[in-house]
Amino acid sequence: MNINQPNNISVTPVQTGEGCPALSVKVYFNAAPNIKQSFDLTYLADTQGFKGVQCVYIDNADNDGELKIHVDETDQIIKCPARRQGYFPILVPSRSRFYISHLGTAEKTIPIFFLNFTVAQGVW
Repeated sequence: MNINQPNNISVTPVQTGEGCPALSVKVYFNAAPNIKQSFDLTYLADTQGFKGVQCVYIDNADNDGELKIHVDETDQIIKCPARRQGYFPILVPSRSRFYISHLGTAEKTIPIFFLNFTVAQGVW
């Protein structure tokens, strides 16, 4: 979801078996290498109740370069290695604004799931 098109995605309930309102937002990062794309999920907090991002799943398996997510408010940097996928904890105290880029050799479409619940960190 580009910051200029915030209403192109929606929030999906996730069954965790714990009875909590677990939610997921799937976005597609689509850009050429070294191009930063801005994602602003605050629109979803206001319109669909998606708050409290705690984890992100990145599927970077088809990319020959590292994917990087920069959390605007906390300056946290999350790096998913090339040809890998995994869950990463994320620090977002209030605003859900991110900048995403990759270091691959070609334009790629990479699925990313922002989650409002925790999953143990792991990369495979």
